[in-house]
Amino acid sequence: MIMLNIFWIIRLRIFRLYIWMRRISIYLFQGKKGRSKKGNRSICIATGSKGSNIHLIRCIGNIGLIHHEIRRGSFKKPEAMEFIRNCLRKAQNNYASHVVMVIDNASCHGSIEEVFKENEFENHRLLRLEPYSPMLNDIEYTWSHLKSSVKKDLAIEIPNILAGEGKVDMAQTEFRLQQLENIIKRNISVITVSNCARNVAHVQRFKPYVLNMENVTF
Repeated sequence: MIMLNIFWIIRLRIFRLYIWMRRISIYLFQGKKGRSKKGNRSICIATGSKGSNIHLIRCIGNIGLIHHEIRRGSFKKPEAMEFIRNCLRKAQNNYASHVVMVIDNASCHGSIEEVFKENEFENHRLLRLEPYSPMLNDIEYTWSHLKSSVKKDLAIEIPNILAGEGKVDMAQTEFRLQQLENIIKRNISVITVSNCARNVAHVQRFKPYVLNMENVTF
């Protein structure tokens, strides 16, 4: 059962700009799927790591990509709070609008409410989705489109990246991270205004079920 606070849904209608925030990790080596032979256990001997990875954090709305950052290393509560501040400032400066930020319940989002209590951001609002409600998160659809595009580029370029073509006086890990960052930057353009608007419209079809407290099939 998807349970959203109806009072907040009605109250937040006075705000003009809704944005969805999500962090994803993109790895150089993607996971593989397969099946075992009949009568054999499904075992795959693989490395214990997925290799070098990059965090892509972004916020989108029905007007397109609002703000994004590409980071290395860990992304925990302090980093998430700083990203939220940067995003709200950019939305306020570019669109002069109050913002409703919609987020899920990822562990790094644990202290996000503290940002909205600060004087600078007290006119903006935070809306948390209930667990197991990806159908209400517009950014899930946009991420799927971006991930598919990045995977296609990686499939083509991974042999050259592993061979180290173009690597001059650079550690292997640093070279691979730079190449992965370049691929992500090149594919950010797939997040278009029309793509975001279409995904936001798709989410709207679930609102009547939510407002009526009905089960949602996804």
